[in-house]
Amino acid sequence: MLLASLAARPALAQENSPVDLTGTWRWINHEDERDRNPGAFPGDYRGLPLNDAARMRADTYDEEVNTSSSLLQCRPRTPGYQPKGLDPMRIDKVTDPLTRQLLAYRISYEKTPGERVIWVDRGLSYAAIQAWPRAISDFGRALEIEPYKVEILVLRAAAWRHAGNADKALADADRALTIAPDHADAVLERGLALLARGDRGSATTAFNKVLKLAPAGSDAAKRAEAGLRGEPPSPPAAGKR
Repeated sequence: MLLASLAARPALAQENSPVDLTGTWRWINHEDERDRNPGAFPGDYRGLPLNDAARMRADTYDEEVNTSSSLLQCRPRTPGYQPKGLDPMRIDKVTDPLTRQLLAYRISYEKTPGERVIWVDRGLSYAAIQAWPRAISDFGRALEIEPYKVEILVLRAAAWRHAGNADKALADADRALTIAPDHADAVLERGLALLARGDRGSATTAFNKVLKLAPAGSDAAKRAEAGLRGEPPSPPAAGKR
C-alpha cells in the first residue's frame, strides 16, 4: 500500500524545477494561424523598452521592400525574424564551465544563418546594487563567450571605473572602439575613464565626439553634457545594453 501511494504521488523535484526551454521547437499551424501568419509587423516595437539607436532602426524599417522585391523575397532571414516563419528553432544553454551556472541562451534556426544570444543579466543586477567586483566577473565571463560584443565591453568599462580602476576602464573602452569606432557609449565611457585619470583635455574631446554621434536628448548625450560640466558620472542603468 505504501509503495503504491508513493508511486502515485507526483515527483516534487521535477515540479519545483525551473522550466527548461532547451531543445528544438517547431510551430504547428493550428487555431492561432490567423494571429501567427503573417503575425505582428516586423519593426513594431510598441511595449518594448528600446534605446534611441534601436528605436531609430525600428522607425526606418520598411517591410514593403522585402515583399515587393523579387530579389529579396527568398533571402535568408535573421534569427530575430524567424518566429514569423516555419523554420524549426533550436535553444541551447551557455553555462559556466566550472560552476555550471546558466549564463545565456543561444537561439538558432535550422535553415537560417547566424544566431541570437540572450544573456541572463546577473552582471547588470550586480551593477544596479554597485557590487562592482561581481559585475566585472560576470561581464568577463560573457566576454569569454562573445569577445567582440561592444555593449558588454562598455558595461565592464563602466564597472571598472566605478570600482576605482580607470586604467582598465580605459582599456575596455579602447578595445570596444577598435571594434566599433563610432559607438557613442564606448566613446562616452572612454571620456569618463580619461576624466577619472585626470586627463580633462582628452576627456573633453571624447565628450564632444559623443554629442556628434548620439541623438540629442539621448542618455549618452546627457551624460556627455554632464561630463563637460564636470558633474560626477552616474552608474550604468540596470536595463541598459
